[in-house]
Amino acid sequence: MKPTIRSSSLGRLKYEEDFGQYVTTLVHKDAKINLRLNCEAEEQIDQLVPFAEKIWRGHVRHFKAFREYAVSDLLEQLNGFLDCGEEDPPQVTASQLRQILRLPFSMTFFLDGNDQDILAFEISGGDDDRLCEHCITVYFDEEGNVTDGEAVSLY
Repeated sequence: MKPTIRSSSLGRLKYEEDFGQYVTTLVHKDAKINLRLNCEAEEQIDQLVPFAEKIWRGHVRHFKAFREYAVSDLLEQLNGFLDCGEEDPPQVTASQLRQILRLPFSMTFFLDGNDQDILAFEISGGDDDRLCEHCITVYFDEEGNVTDGEAVSLY
């Protein structure tokens, strides 16, 4: 694998051999967003870079879809995780979750499917104490449509 790749819209992507990923950090509204391209084989990068560039051009739309899916489909799951049998467990409202997920902390691009031939990406966010060591990940297909999502424990 090449140690570094340059992209006009993504900047310098450095290869992290331990994880099999090309990585960079992009900035949107003064927030840093980690961008990762999972590459199990060298030829995958030729598909993933143009795909990531295309998706990044529409990142505002994808960030909104990420937030809205999280609020409409994952809020109950998240609050279920936060209810650890306490007498008065923490709960997050839809409004709070929208604010917490205003900007994600990462985007990961990968090839999916049995033959690793389907372009896809995920957006993750929720770096906030109110989520008690949890975050939200939403999955998208090649066209930028939400396919699934989950509340994820970080511990």
